[in-house]
Amino acid sequence: GTGKTLRIEAETIEVAQIKAGLAEWLTGLGYRPRKVLLLPPDITRSHSGAGLIVQLLWQMLT
Repeated sequence: GTGKTLRIEAETIEVAQIKAGLAEWLTGLGYRPRKVLLLPPDITRSHSGAGLIVQLLWQMLT
């Protein structure tokens, strides 16, 4: 890994901000991943928005 992290702190965050953060992270990798294992969160994490983040990342990678 690059050792870089993406940190977003806010009460609310727009989908466009999440997309921008994911795009920045992907660009920062320096290469396009060929195979990725994305594990969606279970119901106990529904409040976190992690499912949306996984969905957006999947869309960016396909």
